[in-house]
Amino acid sequence: MRATAPTLLVAVAAAAGPPTGAPPAPTIGCGTRFQKTGKADLLINPNSSAFDSYNIMHPLVAQVAGRWLMYYSGGPDSGMPGYHNHQLGLASAAQPTGPWHRHGAPLLPLGPKDADSDHGPPTLLRGETNAALLEDGLFTMLYTGNKNNSIFRATSATGLAWQKAGPIGLDGYAPSVLRVNGLLWLFYVADDPHNGGMWSIMLARGADWGSLQKLGAVIVTNTQPWEQNKVFYPYVLYEKAAGWT
Repeated sequence: MRATAPTLLVAVAAAAGPPTGAPPAPTIGCGTRFQKTGKADLLINPNSSAFDSYNIMHPLVAQVAGRWLMYYSGGPDSGMPGYHNHQLGLASAAQPTGPWHRHGAPLLPLGPKDADSDHGPPTLLRGETNAALLEDGLFTMLYTGNKNNSIFRATSATGLAWQKAGPIGLDGYAPSVLRVNGLLWLFYVADDPHNGGMWSIMLARGADWGSLQKLGAVIVTNTQPWEQNKVFYPYVLYEKAAGWT
C-alpha cells in the first residue's frame, strides 16, 4: 500500500491565551500562539510528472520586496520505496495565509549521482535582524545536496532565480545560518562522535564560506525523554537583547 505523502498546511498566529483548563500553548515572541487554519495550500498531484508529485516538505518562508516566498523540497515517485531524488521548489503569495502559487520548475538542476543529486532542506543566510541578508547584492541559500548530507550553496539577486555556487566543504543536514558581528554562524545536524554517533546539533563559525571551522555540538541528543537518539531541523534566531534562540 502506498503511504500517504506529506502536504503543506497553514497556521496563523494570534495574540491569545490558551483555552480555559488547557495547558499553556507554546509561545513565540510575546504571547503569540499559532492556530491551524485547516487549509492545505500546497497539494501534491500524484498523477503528474512534476518533480514534487510525491511529496513536499521542509518549507522555508521569507518576505522579499513585499512578496512572500516559500522554498521547499519536493520529490517524485521513483517506484522504489523510500528513495526519491528531491529538488528545491518555490511558491509565492501576497500574504502568509495564501493562496500560494507554485512557480513550476525546480530552482536548481540535479548534478552527478551521489555528488549533487538530492536537494534537501533549504535555508537562507540571515542577518542580525533575522531577515534574509543581501551580501554584494546577492541572497545566499544553503541546502543539503546529496544523501551524504554535503552542504551546498546557491545565490540569487532576486530570490526567484538561483545559481549554484558549489559545496562549502562541510557535511551536515538541515543547516541554519546567520551572520552576526561579522561572522557566519552555521548550525547543522551531524553524527556526534562524542555522543555515541547519534545526531546532535553542531556549530561551525567563520568570516566567510572558505574559513568555516567546526566548533562541535551545541545541543546533544537524549537529554529529554522524547528525543529518541536524534535531534534535528534547527532554526536559530538571534536577538541583540535576548541572545540566541
